[in-house]
Amino acid sequence: MGFDDIEAASYLIPRLTTIRQPLREMGELATQELLQRISNGNRKGPHSISVQPQLVIRESTGPVVPQQ
Repeated sequence: MGFDDIEAASYLIPRLTTIRQPLREMGELATQELLQRISNGNRKGPHSISVQPQLVIRESTGPVVPQQ
């Protein structure tokens, strides 16, 4: 299992299941937040902004097979 869906994850054997982060969306949100804070003189402390990651299922994971 990997995280951030690095390019090598799809070339390994078996290909690694991974979590893909929406990097472009994260960058856009960070930029909007920064520009808003600069223009409004906002000096509030940190707060959370959530984004939805994506599970990319590949050959390194599969269904659980019951033992007999």
